[in-house]
Amino acid sequence: MMDRGKISPLQMAFLLYPVVAATGDLIVPAITATAAKRDMWLSPIWSSLAGFLLVFVAYRLNKLFPQETFIQYSQHILGRIPGMAFGFLYIFVLLYDTGFILREYADFLIGSFFGKTPMTIVLASMVAVCAFAVHGGVEVLGRAAQVIMPVVVIVWIAIVVLLIPDYKIENMFPVMENGIGPSLKGAITPEVWFCLFFLTTFLFPALTQRQKGLKWGMIAVLCVMLMLSLLNMAALLLFGDIAGNLEYPLMIAARYVRVTGFLEHLESLTMAVWVASVFVKLSVFYYATVLGTAQLLNLSNYKPVILPIGMLIVIFSIWSFASIQEMGEFSRTTVPLYENAFYLVIPVSLLLLAQIKSNR
Repeated sequence: MMDRGKISPLQMAFLLYPVVAATGDLIVPAITATAAKRDMWLSPIWSSLAGFLLVFVAYRLNKLFPQETFIQYSQHILGRIPGMAFGFLYIFVLLYDTGFILREYADFLIGSFFGKTPMTIVLASMVAVCAFAVHGGVEVLGRAAQVIMPVVVIVWIAIVVLLIPDYKIENMFPVMENGIGPSLKGAITPEVWFCLFFLTTFLFPALTQRQKGLKWGMIAVLCVMLMLSLLNMAALLLFGDIAGNLEYPLMIAARYVRVTGFLEHLESLTMAVWVASVFVKLSVFYYATVLGTAQLLNLSNYKPVILPIGMLIVIFSIWSFASIQEMGEFSRTTVPLYENAFYLVIPVSLLLLAQIKSNR
């Protein structure tokens, strides 16, 4: 391992949680409501199956190659040259996805709060903060996530609870009026997010107790599933059929909170915890990209590539899309295809191939 830092299985779970939830917390109600309607709260349950499968696949691959990441053991499974070609492809995909996440963050922040701030400033400032965290190594990331993520979860749950007086329970009935089909359609986009649990392949080698990695990876998937279902349910009970027409239902929902005229308009707090969770998510992607690049180039230390990779992330985020509409169309059409291929189909195929070689 290039990074000598170690994390506990619990810290790994805290790092994995925002990989899906940081994006999903705000936009999953709008996405699932469009297809699933009243059954939108069921969609995260079906989509989480991909997450459970990928954590299991990553754990089995780690059992076969305990001290190596996906970039390293793909060369053992496929051979050196094909494995390096595969590794290069994956680094490119990770780099692109990190830029994509950064662009989503910047577009939302500028569109909702900082309309006159240049996008380059928003992008560069977040990458700079993430670079400091990545420079500290996986141990620093684990400790930061252990502090940040419980606060994020508590704030979201508090908002859901404080909105209870405004809920209309009739909005969720009848359940499965048109069968299971609508909720499965609503699960397509969240399923792509759950495929991001592929990043466990970069975290398992750093665990202090690898035998508990599977358990805490599964717990992370379960927690994400429950939170997304809870937030979908809250949006449904609050907005009913119009939830799918709202771009950020839960940001609007936070404005409904009013407790005895003292506690109200919590959108600023919601924004703060969302930015914190995006910081953890970007840091995990950034770390995986930097570590994978250093391993692919056979470097003894990953820190020299932190700055060049950070600059590329900013460039990718600026050049990728001309507008937020173009990014939304790309998310609906292209992202499910390539992310399912790279993060789900290929890792499962590699595990099968590795098992066949191991049995021989």
